[in-house]
Amino acid sequence: MESDGQNSADSFKRKIWKTKLHRRLKLHLWRIASDLLPTKDQTSRYVHIPDLSCPFCGFDSTSTLHLFTQCHIARALWYRSQLSIRLDNLQLSSTSQLIEMLLDPPNVMQFDKENKVKFLLFGALCIDCIWMWRNKVVHEGLLPSEVQKSRSFHKLVQEHWRLIKSSLPMDSWRSLSRWLKPRYNSFKLNCDAAVGLSYSSIAVVVRDWRGKLVFAHSKKENTNVTLQAEADAIILALNIATKLNASHFVIESDSKICIDSIRAPGDQVPWRLLSFVSAVNSIFVELGSVSFSWVYQSQMVL
Repeated sequence: MESDGQNSADSFKRKIWKTKLHRRLKLHLWRIASDLLPTKDQTSRYVHIPDLSCPFCGFDSTSTLHLFTQCHIARALWYRSQLSIRLDNLQLSSTSQLIEMLLDPPNVMQFDKENKVKFLLFGALCIDCIWMWRNKVVHEGLLPSEVQKSRSFHKLVQEHWRLIKSSLPMDSWRSLSRWLKPRYNSFKLNCDAAVGLSYSSIAVVVRDWRGKLVFAHSKKENTNVTLQAEADAIILALNIATKLNASHFVIESDSKICIDSIRAPGDQVPWRLLSFVSAVNSIFVELGSVSFSWVYQSQMVL
């Protein structure tokens, strides 16, 4: 019986990695499902923590479940969604139940296929933002205002949803090939972004035609807009390419919107990406031979 329970737990954790979420969100959900977040109650198992109260509301116990579903900040954030979610009606007893509910919403919610994906995305971002706000309170003594929290959170939801809608159907993901080496005397630059509440981290990894690591670089960007961060990562990759000596460069990104915009005729570029495409074209002139490739997240090698 214990083995069956373990297999069931492993099965639903594997579902996390098959979702359309950004891999940073997947990792966060997996950590929660595995009970690995360093909350006060978890840390107190190993060291003495004098104050176990919730950093938001002062409740006696700051369990992971309380933090993400029971605290007034969490309840308000969940209820503000288009789906008006009231978690107190679902009687969750563990964080693993919370993650299972996101992956497989109960029938009482009556979600169609699209709303199930929206629910998962909203829940994953909700949990992610609550954790970041908690860390700001615990480590910096700061908590964004209600207006700041609402604006930044809903901006994140919109950007992530836009990217999910533009992605390939799930059935086509399986046909994607593994990472491939560039042609002789060429460099391949893989770029990516990890978006936080108030800033993002972008990174570029350069490999040569033998597949060997040549250079890696990351930097902080003052934006919490996913699309902007992905665009900044591509610009960073191009700037790095100008300092390398090769006959050809391949720029790979998992931002389909950005790559499609670079390839599109001038009159078909989305207005919000016009300055990005203009910057790409100005650097492109310095490089000569460059190709841009969109790859699904599972192919990205950083």
